[in-house]
Amino acid sequence: MIDVFKKALRRLDLFSVAFLLYWSARPRVIYHNIPYWLRGAEDGLPIPPLKLRSLVWGEYVDLRNFFYEQRQMDYIFETLSQNGATIEEFQAILDFGCGAGRAIRQFASLQRPLERAQLYGTDINPTQINWCRRNLPFAEFEVNGPCPPLIYGDERFDFIYTFSVFTHLSEAQQFAWMRELSRVLKPAGYLLITTCGESYFETLNENEKIQFSQGHLVVRNAELAGIPSAYADCIAFHPMSYVREKLTRGFEVIVFAPGVPYPTGPKGEMDHFFLRKCSFQAADDRP
Repeated sequence: MIDVFKKALRRLDLFSVAFLLYWSARPRVIYHNIPYWLRGAEDGLPIPPLKLRSLVWGEYVDLRNFFYEQRQMDYIFETLSQNGATIEEFQAILDFGCGAGRAIRQFASLQRPLERAQLYGTDINPTQINWCRRNLPFAEFEVNGPCPPLIYGDERFDFIYTFSVFTHLSEAQQFAWMRELSRVLKPAGYLLITTCGESYFETLNENEKIQFSQGHLVVRNAELAGIPSAYADCIAFHPMSYVREKLTRGFEVIVFAPGVPYPTGPKGEMDHFFLRKCSFQAADDRP
């Protein structure tokens, strides 16, 4: 019944309005946002407007959630360094699915600045990209379509990261984008993807739990994948075995960091797969 109501609101173009009114009027959200309204963001960069934050994830209406993981990129580069990456030599880094720039803005205050690296961001939503272009001038931003290709040439990037993108794609899109990211990644380059894994098991219905337990990908509302205003309602749940055995063929899993369920977000409950592109590509029999 709730899904029917949401679809009706979306057809009338009222869903985003109703959503924002509901979330932004909560006392807790207002209380958390007041310091940011008064002082701005700690990094000194502009704060994306409420509508753009909520398009990425509803809980980002609360600015404390949006800025909760401000040291996330430091952790990621430390993890890469501990596993053989010479990050100081990175020349090109891509944020695939950059949204309103929550992650890419962290490069301005890294504990270990990457002075040689040019930063790039892509997203399916032109409005998000336009905001990033106006407000985050240290990176280059482009719009990508719901399916490949990207505009970049072969073997362009040393490192690509993508947060909560494969969680909102159909199975066919996921394999297509893995092939495309491999194409634009340098040999032995690094890729980070996040997925909804075991920590989400109790959120599944009984049929979905059976599928998941058997190692199958579970995708809800696949027809909404690739639609900028609705893709968040397409949700994919990935068993670890599925990611290792199917989705990441052609890559070596160098670190697997399982998600830990939190009673309240933001997104530490997602599985993180740190991958390295293999120097050879096996025959591709993926979907």
